[in-house]
Amino acid sequence: MAEQLTAEKTPVEKKTVQVAYVDATGQYLVNIEWQASLTAMQALAQSGLLAKLPAGQPLAVGIFGVRVDQPEQYLLQAGDRLEIYRPLTRDPMAVRRKRAAAHPVGRLKRKL
Repeated sequence: MAEQLTAEKTPVEKKTVQVAYVDATGQYLVNIEWQASLTAMQALAQSGLLAKLPAGQPLAVGIFGVRVDQPEQYLLQAGDRLEIYRPLTRDPMAVRRKRAAAHPVGRLKRKL
């Protein structure tokens, strides 16, 4: 006969939300205890990572790579990873052009 699980035998699993930020000095990951009404902005405040952001930088956040436009209203789910984004340091198009000029291939390599 199967044993019945009681409240004492059921493991209590803590549900968390991870807040992630990367800057030039390193990577920061902070786990926040999840509650049903936790918004993205509340999780940012609890993580303490807002203090690491440069002053005047616009706040851009996302969940698993998908941008969140209104972090004050977005309700997090247990297990979400809230990411703080920062502006690009270099223009991607300029980097590609510089790389292509340094290593020409194909038709563009031949001089007529």
